[in-house]
Amino acid sequence: MRRILSILLCILIAAWSVYSAVIFVDQGEVVYVTRFGEHRATYDGEIEAGFHWKWPWPIESVLRLDRRVQVLDIPTQELLIRTGSHSALPRENQPHFVLAEESGSGLREPVATQQETPLRLTFDVYVVWRIATRDAQALEPYRRDPVNAFLRSFGTPDRAQAWLRNQLISRLKVELADLTYSQLVNIDPQKRTVNTVLQNLLHRPYEREPGDPQRLSLHERALHYGIEIVDAQLRRFNHPVQVRKQIFEQIAEQQRRLAQRFRNQGEEQAQEIRAASLKEVSKIRTEAETRRRALESEAQSEANRILNAVYREAPLAYELLLYLDFYREWLGDGRTQMILSLDHPLLKWLRDLPNLAPAHKEARSAAPPNNIAQPPR
Repeated sequence: MRRILSILLCILIAAWSVYSAVIFVDQGEVVYVTRFGEHRATYDGEIEAGFHWKWPWPIESVLRLDRRVQVLDIPTQELLIRTGSHSALPRENQPHFVLAEESGSGLREPVATQQETPLRLTFDVYVVWRIATRDAQALEPYRRDPVNAFLRSFGTPDRAQAWLRNQLISRLKVELADLTYSQLVNIDPQKRTVNTVLQNLLHRPYEREPGDPQRLSLHERALHYGIEIVDAQLRRFNHPVQVRKQIFEQIAEQQRRLAQRFRNQGEEQAQEIRAASLKEVSKIRTEAETRRRALESEAQSEANRILNAVYREAPLAYELLLYLDFYREWLGDGRTQMILSLDHPLLKWLRDLPNLAPAHKEARSAAPPNNIAQPPR
């Protein structure tokens, strides 16, 4: 019985040794092999995926790391952004007082000046990273084995993410310090600086501390520790929740003032257009009145010429026409009644109609008078 148990125990130990001696490396991971805590080998799944051998545990141990691309969300950062002189966002300009030069009386008078209040915004940034590959452009001695550099620097991915998070927050504050709101928000693609800021955040060299001999960028420093930063992007930026309602009210008030200014400008332009139209109408009416008077004068002259010609040809007929016009003017409405004596001048043509023909023949040779007589009223 003891012999059977010993054989079974030996079989189990052998099976366990064989099982623990085989390493299967997946394409999305990196296997870090240590012998009694000392680095022995590193198997990269991108180029060394498959089965590998090692000494059984506890002689050699295995640490598996995810080498796929990972997304790290940076906690929301609340930063102060300069509004700028051309910002479309309403800003609060609070007056403060500074001492002016001494006046003639020897006293300093306070002078009110305008001080720009920075705008408070919240930024949500995320970074895409992974464990660096062997061909990454890192510094010696970590270029050949970035996994070893990663584990020696951080030990665990959580510590690496904490370091990366702190570095990004620090660099984000530096890069956004000189940025204005109009550079963040605009409709001109050539003036957008968000992508430039993010590129500078990763690739602009900086001193880790004053007098640092190595001016490296965040991307280079991360490679130095076995981290490859693939990309960094701004997810969103907004006003803090505490002041968001106030900001929206300021924007609405600004839009109301802007609309009122446009209405005032439109009313001024409308008044100018109406004044110009009235001036043009008055000018046209004046020209038309002048033209009418000229035409009436020409027509009257032509009428007088025609009447003079008629008078020369038939003076009695001319006088008869004058009386007929007078009769039409006075009696044309059909309601006028006149009581006249038989010898009244208005009845002249009614009395002299039988003698009209002989008199007309005698008067044809007579010359026209200088002034045409009007019928008596």
